[in-house]
Amino acid sequence: MVYNFLKLIFSIRPDIVHIGTAHGFSYAKHAVLILIARILRIPVLLQLHCGVDALIPSHSPMWCRFVFFIMRQCQGIIVLSTEWLQIQPILPDIKVSFIPNAIDTSPYIVIQREMESQSDVVVKILYLGHIGEAKGIRDLLSAVQQMRDYVKSSFTLDLVGESMKAGESDDLQAYAQLLGLDGTVCFHAPEYDDAKIARMGQADIFVLPSHSEGMPITILEAMASGLPIVATRVGGIPDMISNNETGLLIEPKCPDYLAKELARLVDEPHMRYELGANARESVQARFHIDMMIKSLYQFYNEVCMRARN
Repeated sequence: MVYNFLKLIFSIRPDIVHIGTAHGFSYAKHAVLILIARILRIPVLLQLHCGVDALIPSHSPMWCRFVFFIMRQCQGIIVLSTEWLQIQPILPDIKVSFIPNAIDTSPYIVIQREMESQSDVVVKILYLGHIGEAKGIRDLLSAVQQMRDYVKSSFTLDLVGESMKAGESDDLQAYAQLLGLDGTVCFHAPEYDDAKIARMGQADIFVLPSHSEGMPITILEAMASGLPIVATRVGGIPDMISNNETGLLIEPKCPDYLAKELARLVDEPHMRYELGANARESVQARFHIDMMIKSLYQFYNEVCMRARN
């Protein structure tokens, strides 16, 4: 990694280095590159792809000191959620800027979904991402088991993705079988590009019950597909979804409440339509790729000018 980084630096001689990182080993690994760029006097712009609690755990003061030491070697920091703006007073000499993720919405399919409750219609709930405990999949499976006891409409849950850790997907599939969800829940291999877009176009509800997040692209993709969303109030998700307007927000690790909110959407097609339409409008107005490019370009210029002065 270091060799390739140095080779690239001396090959293109950049005016600025933009490094994206997350928590744990990812941050430690990228810290090495930041220090190299600092030695070479190249301005660094650090982009954080995780939540505050994930990168700066309260139980590890030594790690926190290391995190902020590395941040102070940078000329600018991009954050994907407004919760990160609380670090600005700790880093008064470094510009911290909230620049949200964005997508090109044009490839995403918005189909005409059913507006009325029909006994023969099966409502399709979709989860797309890593399959693991940290993503709240066990909570989701527990919620689905509860829903079957009181939801009036027929529904299914499709889980599309691969394990976060070795064996996690197998363990969660076994848990689904233990709960008797074989006819309701289906696990699928990861899907990308057109297959992923088509999968979202076929769904009726998108769910993301994560315990921790940065600013998940899958939320933006679901919004672009006109899907109502049920997601946890973590990381940058509250910056993306307005509760009861473009989706429904819940606290993490609360399968009972997750079941309640999913059940509302399963049994209320008008609510699904309204939230989905609002979500599509919101992603086009606030999270379009052109807006992000403009913000990045302005921030690059600002960081370079500050580095020269």
